[in-house]
Amino acid sequence: MFDNYDIFNRQRVTLHCVFTLQSPLSHIGDVSGNVSNLKTLKLLDIEGNSRECFVYSGNAIRNGILRRVGVASSLEELGLQVNPDTHHTMFAGGRIDGGTASDMELDRKIRLLMPWLSVLGTAKPQKVFGSKDSQMVSGRIEVGAGYLICYESAAYVFNQMPGIMPPESIAPLTKLMEAKSKLSGDPFSIPNAEDIDNWNSAKRDYLPLLRKVLKIYTEYIAISQTTRRDSTLDPTLQRFLPPAAQTLLKGDATGKEKKSDQMIASDRLIAQGSRLYSRWDLNCTGVEEGWIYNTLLKFSEHPYLGGKGNRGNGLVSLDIWYQSSDKRDVLCSFNGSNAALLADRFQDNHGRYKEYISQYQKFLESAKESKELKELLGV
Repeated sequence: MFDNYDIFNRQRVTLHCVFTLQSPLSHIGDVSGNVSNLKTLKLLDIEGNSRECFVYSGNAIRNGILRRVGVASSLEELGLQVNPDTHHTMFAGGRIDGGTASDMELDRKIRLLMPWLSVLGTAKPQKVFGSKDSQMVSGRIEVGAGYLICYESAAYVFNQMPGIMPPESIAPLTKLMEAKSKLSGDPFSIPNAEDIDNWNSAKRDYLPLLRKVLKIYTEYIAISQTTRRDSTLDPTLQRFLPPAAQTLLKGDATGKEKKSDQMIASDRLIAQGSRLYSRWDLNCTGVEEGWIYNTLLKFSEHPYLGGKGNRGNGLVSLDIWYQSSDKRDVLCSFNGSNAALLADRFQDNHGRYKEYISQYQKFLESAKESKELKELLGV
């Protein structure tokens, strides 16, 4: 079964992901009355000042793209339906509902038979996967938040992937980061006067230019105001109400008219054309990496992030670069149409995953009456 699949043959690789908004993005942090505000996080800018900045949470990326899209795709390819507890464990991250065990044989079976859970991890409740005890299954991927590329996040993004910063910002950022790095070059000694002077000079010479070419995050905010009308007060639609209801609209026994259900809502969005950077760190087998790439292909068929997609919000294009111990290069690019750039690494590992699925389908056919398999998969 599963020829040449070694679940211990793992490789570390970092994916650098850039989402470009083709339509405004909604990602609600809190709601005040009828106003939906964006999710923000405190970041330290280049000078070390604390600033609010929009972030698209790593958990939203992980669950919205990888868990929901990827797990659904795998179950569909294998023709599997699962019971409610297993469904929650796969699609929502599970829960711990009792004392935890450390069953290494169960862990091995999960990584062999459910690469999607091996990648994402889960909290396995009691009696799920044929085991009576709860158990944590550690994941093999860390998904970073999507940082809006702007003034507040410039230091972080520049340190991760300087080439995706706006071209005009690269020279001042380089000078500033070089001067700043010398202040902490030797943590066992106090910075010398020359390095302090260089840092102050760099701030004086290059910060004004940087502030000019990099917008602060609030400049990326778009406001969308929507009105939800009361359909029962629309004369053209009232004919679909029974006569008694139409009479009540004109007033009750006291003559008081029905209160309108009309509502006005205001949403804060991140403007179309903005870009988000997210770093993913993997420690995966070729099959698991291929599952991630298969998920990205599925996501590219309907590439929406965040909420309010029914209004067209959150359409994105996606560009990803990879970085391993011996190489770094472009991995894939999905531009919102059927056209896609897929590098050799992407195609090779995606092929490994598809071959794994092909063997899995044959295995399920021959072992469909296996009690152990049914308990493990929750079918």
